[in-house]
Amino acid sequence: MITNDTFISALAEFALDFATDLQNLSTKAANFAQRLQDVETIVQETKPKKATKKAEKAPEPEPQPEVEAAPTLTLEDVRASLAAVVKNGGSAQVRDALASMGVSKLSDLDPSRFSELLEAVNA
Repeated sequence: MITNDTFISALAEFALDFATDLQNLSTKAANFAQRLQDVETIVQETKPKKATKKAEKAPEPEPQPEVEAAPTLTLEDVRASLAAVVKNGGSAQVRDALASMGVSKLSDLDPSRFSELLEAVNA
């Protein structure tokens, strides 16, 4: 049978262990809180700063005037222009311009380069 003295002694030992465990838990909780605070500080330091309201608004780009596209030259337009040059004795000039562009005949030339060809022939 358990006597009062034995029971009180066991209870005192339990209370002492409990107090020690609470003290350890308190220390660990304080360490955890400190680590959380350290993490929060690091996050705040690495977080990009918010700009002021005036700086947040990016200046509106000035409206660009619409650039009218140069009229697209067709194969027929270029042929007609080159025919006029050849008629005036410039067949060698046309051949040289085509060769300098890496082609031997007009139909082999990329249409995006038609204006470049006409500039070369008329130069």
